[in-house]
This record gives sequence, structure tokens and C-alpha cells, in this order.
Amino acid sequence: MPISSSHLCPTLENAWRILLAARHAVRKTRHSLAVALAGLRLGQALRVAGKNTHLPLIVSAGLLHDISHGRHEHAMAGALLLQRTPPLDTLSG
Repeated sequence: MPISSSHLCPTLENAWRILLAARHAVRKTRHSLAVALAGLRLGQALRVAGKNTHLPLIVSAGLLHDISHGRHEHAMAGALLLQRTPPLDTLSG
């Protein structure tokens, strides 16, 4: 499904701020950075192959994918945390 510009997600700067505010251990922060970089590389490869990708969205998702790791049902806890975060800027893509 193509990503439309009307989807809201954190800017890269805001995603980084959210990640740092979560006060993860350095190991978890490195893991999130590695996932973001892997996503960026995959997204770039998809672009080269002619696919429409939203690289800032992919990188933000990588940074925030484990934002509530260690909590019960961490994926849902992370989604709820991000929903409670003040409004975020729209990414340009």
C-alpha cells in the first residue's frame, strides 16, 4: 500500500527525542539505530527497484519499534505511548 503524504508520523528529530526520552540502555538504543539503518538500506534498495518508499517513515519506525520493550505486550504499549505523545510534525518525503 503506498504511503500518502497525509499520514502523520514523527520527524526524524522527534523520533530521536522520543527514543532518548524513553531512557533505554545504550545497548537498546544501538539496536534501534541498527534497525533504522537496516530499514534505510532496504528502503533505498526498493527505491532503486522502482518502488515508492517513504524513507523518513521507515527510519522513524526503526528508531521507535522497541520504544516500550520490556513491558507487557510491548508493541501495544509502544503504540499507546506514541498516541499519547503531543502532535508530531508531518514528514516530507
